[in-house]
Amino acid sequence: FAAELSTTASQYTEVVLVEAVDADAAGRVKTQLDAHLGTQLNTAKSYDAEQVSMIEACSTKQVGNFVYLVVSDKFAEVTGVIDTALN
Repeated sequence: FAAELSTTASQYTEVVLVEAVDADAAGRVKTQLDAHLGTQLNTAKSYDAEQVSMIEACSTKQVGNFVYLVVSDKFAEVTGVIDTALN
């Protein structure tokens, strides 16, 4: 498990990477991270409209037993680095 959270007045970045014990566990982790992303989106809709489109463009991904969530305006760049490292 690894996590990074950075918040400033103008930028929010969150990266969570989990290695599950098997595919079933990875599926459960992905479900929870998807729910967390939904919560982040709903919170942004209520408090930070500028972040809504950025969060909507983000998602969780699963690569084998690894599951990760990236919420960042540099989503493609960060996920590309993670994908390369995991493959």
